[in-house]
Amino acid sequence: MASPNDPNKPLGDRDKVSREVGAHVGYGWIWVSIAIIIILVIWFEGFGWGGYGGWWWGSHPHTAVVPHNENAIPANPPPGIGQPEAGGSHAALGGDGVQILTAADKHHFIKQPFVIRHVPVQKVNNDRAFWIGANNSDTMLVVLTGNAASNKIQQGERVNLSGRVSRAPSADQAKRMWSLSDEEAKRLEQQGAFVQATQVQTEQAGSGQQ
Repeated sequence: MASPNDPNKPLGDRDKVSREVGAHVGYGWIWVSIAIIIILVIWFEGFGWGGYGGWWWGSHPHTAVVPHNENAIPANPPPGIGQPEAGGSHAALGGDGVQILTAADKHHFIKQPFVIRHVPVQKVNNDRAFWIGANNSDTMLVVLTGNAASNKIQQGERVNLSGRVSRAPSADQAKRMWSLSDEEAKRLEQQGAFVQATQVQTEQAGSGQQ
């Protein structure tokens, strides 16, 4: 007589049905697990959770794309950015004469017009000759001619002037004509040019002979 636990025992109808039902239930859980995994993946892709996923339907904060403007001033600029520079700076000057004033070799500008605004007077040599410049390095000699010679220019004030660039005389001639020191005469000779100003206006006084 076969044992009840003998695997070779012929299955009865009830045992056969129970085993088939168990097999179906096992396969059913496998498919349910697969379905759950698929649903979770779709949910993650669509809506996400924990701040991740949600590439399809989830709501994402939009990042505004701001065109780059290299000339724009930042909202909180570092000190000195976007603010007027201190007195005597090149940024405070105006006019085409700024390029000539800051050029080391001024020979190329001879016979060209010269117009500059808001330029400081560095030193006054006599009633007709004085040096202009934003600092002690970039300076240029100005000689008043015509009606402009009647203006009284003082050191430290700012002037607006126009005229023409002329070839500089020799150092000895410059010292005699405009009371230049040896150093100033040598500097003028190296620069090769000066400004003959036909119009000058003193900004501090707010008026001047034109």
